[in-house]
Amino acid sequence: MIPVHVPARLGIDFGTSHTVAVVGRPDGRVESLMFDSSPLLLGGDH
Repeated sequence: MIPVHVPARLGIDFGTSHTVAVVGRPDGRVESLMFDSSPLLLGGDH
């Protein structure tokens, strides 16, 4: 059987003060991405 590759999904929220990103895995898991050990990244206008 030929393996079928299902891509991961990436969601990014470019908020006013913070940016948050999550990745959805093919097996259904959802994980927050970390920026220097924090799930929040300061927005560009700070």
